[in-house]
Amino acid sequence: MFTAKRPRRRVLTATLVASTVLALAACGGTTPSPSSSPTSTSTVTDGSGTSVTVKSPVSRVVCLTGICDDALLELGLRPVASREAGAHELLAQPQFLGPGEAEKIPTIGGSFGQENVEDVIVARPDLVIGLEGVHDGLRSAIEQAAPLYLAKVSSYQDSIDFLTWMGGVTGRQEQAADAVERFNAKLATAHENRSTLTSIAIGGVDANFNVSTDSSLLGSVLQEVGNYPWEDTAGGSHEPGTASYSLEQILQTNPDVIFVSTIAVSSAQPTPISELLASNPVWSQLAAVQNHHVVETNSLIWATGRGTRSLGIVLDQAQQELADAG
Repeated sequence: MFTAKRPRRRVLTATLVASTVLALAACGGTTPSPSSSPTSTSTVTDGSGTSVTVKSPVSRVVCLTGICDDALLELGLRPVASREAGAHELLAQPQFLGPGEAEKIPTIGGSFGQENVEDVIVARPDLVIGLEGVHDGLRSAIEQAAPLYLAKVSSYQDSIDFLTWMGGVTGRQEQAADAVERFNAKLATAHENRSTLTSIAIGGVDANFNVSTDSSLLGSVLQEVGNYPWEDTAGGSHEPGTASYSLEQILQTNPDVIFVSTIAVSSAQPTPISELLASNPVWSQLAAVQNHHVVETNSLIWATGRGTRSLGIVLDQAQQELADAG
């Protein structure tokens, strides 16, 4: 489940990108790293199976996907530019930077997966983080300026591993370890107090929703909180582990709590999926609907964040809603 929040802008060709890089170099290039910080070069395989060589410590990161912003804030850092900057995106949420600080960060324009590469180049990054299956087509253009690492996040362990890696390449290993410890403590508490009730997480841009299955990122988290029996099937979106379920299929299990992430595709406030489904007679038969336990979540955190900070918020909210439903 993803957001395409900005109008599409033309992506630069590799030739134009190369000329932009040369022009920036002539103007002075990036700020030199302090001599007291020794550099090292390492090669890692990203979520797309591509080898990416990174020179550490990285200090200037451009984020094309929310897990990048999430991880940087966990490390006590900020992106030099992000598609999640601005007053109404992920970084503007109170659990992140808030709108005032988020607006200070340069925004990467363009639609999701078709970001404006010129915006990336102007930020003079050491590293660019994108999402596997979404930003693959931008690699040749972006790598004229900086390495592009594509994250693949199918479970909370992937989020932990990504944070740990980011801590390593930025020289913030201790901060990463502390953030992982906090998140693992939340997981342990959730598992220890695991509810017997059943929940389901659905999301999309309209009534044609997808279900986050037990092999998805959200599913991996919600299994720690309560019963989450939704098996992966074919037909979901590009988000790993999502699947298409009919309301009739959902009714067979009849969940106690329904978490809904309504995705915005423009600056206009979308109609909540729960409202779009309200007139459907099968929807009204669901126990969660009848008992008023349908929760419209903050989709920026539930669907966009993907990192340990966002997932910690998901854990807290899911535990509270299941407790209320009990």
